[in-house]
Amino acid sequence: MKSKQKNQKLTRNEKRRNLIIKWALFFFLACLAYIICTANTDGLVRPLTLIPLALCISMYEKQEIVAAVTGGVCGLILDSACDRLFGFNAFLLTALSLLTALFFLYLLRRTFVNILWICAATTVIHSLLDYLFFYAIWSYDDSGFIFLHYTLPSMVLTIISCPVVYLIVYLVNKKFGEQDEHFLAEQNENIVRE
Repeated sequence: MKSKQKNQKLTRNEKRRNLIIKWALFFFLACLAYIICTANTDGLVRPLTLIPLALCISMYEKQEIVAAVTGGVCGLILDSACDRLFGFNAFLLTALSLLTALFFLYLLRRTFVNILWICAATTVIHSLLDYLFFYAIWSYDDSGFIFLHYTLPSMVLTIISCPVVYLIVYLVNKKFGEQDEHFLAEQNENIVRE
């Protein structure tokens, strides 16, 4: 069976099949990210790979509600992985995934640099709020030690894991996602393909 050329339209069944495969792969990636977050590393700090996963998936979504639900589900999984108050990470990732989707729908182009700085900003916001609500406001004696030796390294590792997660999500979307062609109109009315 020959594969369809890029310029041919997919049938309805092929679109449905690609959508099911795409979300099955995203579910598998979320399970893998959960395993990475909960792996026993004998006290070593682990990256919170569910944060870049939620943001990278949200970057390619055309519907804001899908991005928000993706962030919420990844947040609930992250709540379970980090033993946090149920819904804390879900609330944060829902809001931040929704903002990410809106940024890429209306303001930003889907490039690696843009998702990297959004991932970095989101990770910093998440880590600082996590530290504030779970350590700093309770005035623990070793809260500075926790920030320097656990929160900060986890933040750096999460940002470093973003390119790997982006590459995987990009490849899944390229293979199984809907490919839209964008056109820009120049001043002389010529059409330029992006």
